[in-house]
Amino acid sequence: MKKGKDLMLKIANTIYGYATDCQFNITTDTTEVTTTKYKRANAAGKFKEYEPDVTSWDVNSSYVVAEDETDYNALVEKQLEGVAIDVEFIDVKDATSMTKGAGATGSIDAATAGIKYSGKAIITSIQLSAPTDGDATFSVQLQGTGTLTVATIS
Repeated sequence: MKKGKDLMLKIANTIYGYATDCQFNITTDTTEVTTTKYKRANAAGKFKEYEPDVTSWDVNSSYVVAEDETDYNALVEKQLEGVAIDVEFIDVKDATSMTKGAGATGSIDAATAGIKYSGKAIITSIQLSAPTDGDATFSVQLQGTGTLTVATIS
């Protein structure tokens, strides 16, 4: 994803737009399949060999807190409910209308193309930071649970 693209995170049906920082991680665990018999018959020789196993995903993102703090408070409520929520990580191209600005939430009115990753996630951590000088920010960490779906926005 190139600089200058519109990356949006939608948590529990609310778009938290224009994060100050956002990481979307997909990890695949592996299982070693090397055996003595396998090593002798394989070109790998003395090197271990692996097969892919289970895959997991998570999101870590930071935002400027909205003036009314509804964005931060809504996520705290979701975390305290202790249930998996819907999450979408959206890489939008050519959006025609979106809410922008510090602490802004909103909607995508139209986009000509892009990619959307979606699934259920559990909010594992929320951190609030309020410096003496500057904007208050919050960070949220989400652990994906179950299938991650990849779709093209057209």
